[in-house]
Amino acid sequence: MPLLNELKSDLEDKVNFIGITFSTKEKVENFLTKHEFSFNFITDVEYKLFEKNKITRYPMTFILDKDGILQYVIGKLNPENADTIKKTLLEY
Repeated sequence: MPLLNELKSDLEDKVNFIGITFSTKEKVENFLTKHEFSFNFITDVEYKLFEKNKITRYPMTFILDKDGILQYVIGKLNPENADTIKKTLLEY
């Protein structure tokens, strides 16, 4: 997730990241007291988003444009694909 913080810092207000986790709100709040992230988290303890969107693996990265239209899907963000994702984000 440090790469997401770095992308957010580089792109400033051009993007917004939302982390979706299967942990409870309490676990997320405890985690965030120890780790700094520049984006929000949604808890999906009952896997509703996971099931509704037919997600078969995670972590996943979804890029939506400013109108909320899905434009790009990739697996885990890593140093090898970070530049591609940054370029894609700048297109939308």
